[in-house]
Amino acid sequence: MVAPEPLPRVVPWLWLGTTVAMAALAVGLLAGLGTLRQGRLLDEAIATCAARTGEARTWLGREESVTGLLETERAEARARHAALLDADGAGSLEASLDLLAERHELELQGLRLGTRRAGDTFDTVPATAVFVGDRASLPELLDAFYRQARVVRLVSLDLSLPRFGSRTVEATLRWEFAAVPEGAPEADDPTERWSPPRLVAHASASRLSALNRGRWEQLEDETIALRALAPRLRRLAAMDAERAQLERQRIALERWREASASESLAVQRRMPELYRRMDLSALGEAALRPGPGGLVVAEEP
Repeated sequence: MVAPEPLPRVVPWLWLGTTVAMAALAVGLLAGLGTLRQGRLLDEAIATCAARTGEARTWLGREESVTGLLETERAEARARHAALLDADGAGSLEASLDLLAERHELELQGLRLGTRRAGDTFDTVPATAVFVGDRASLPELLDAFYRQARVVRLVSLDLSLPRFGSRTVEATLRWEFAAVPEGAPEADDPTERWSPPRLVAHASASRLSALNRGRWEQLEDETIALRALAPRLRRLAAMDAERAQLERQRIALERWREASASESLAVQRRMPELYRRMDLSALGEAALRPGPGGLVVAEEP
């Protein structure tokens, strides 16, 4: 049998060279694919950032109209301020109620303001006053009480006779004032909706391919433009929140006034019954309470 001839010495070197070249080609292809993928991500981030900038600018186009509407709401809020209890009003409340009682030949024997309670549209401040005098003067005092500038809602009216058979009555009136909420309304942060893509925060310029440096610079420019809108976006969101709150307050105050007017009429209708209950009570006492559906109910304590 004839032995095969040995391969030329150059063949192994050719195989080695081919292997090295293929490996180099594979590395190059991988690097190229990484660069392409990186470029695609940057392009998507640039497009997203530009779209969010456009949406934010469109939203900011409402600034002028919102400013005008807010000024109108603020003017209306100033006009209805007299209907609400504020710190200045609380300080002069006893003097005004004392004058009200004097005009109707009654005596104010005590006034107490409770702790302010937070509400959705208005805060409420509970109050208690004690009036003493001729029972015939009490309906007129209550009518004037309901017709004052500040809106009120009844909690209870308790009557008692200091002496049986006397015309003098002690009336303990408990009610609530409406007060402007303390502090500014909370506004949503629009920059959470229109923020730069996450890629901006997580990518690093040092890890970019040289071919993608231009894309990165473009993304940085788009990011700067979007972030520059943040102060205006937050200001407009705060204006929206304030306007919405003032609008809710306007509607709520109208309802307070309507309810207060209805309540005043109901109290006047119940006064004769309240007097009868007081005269027939073993303790010489009777009371009015708000009932279901806005009715005013007369009852013995």
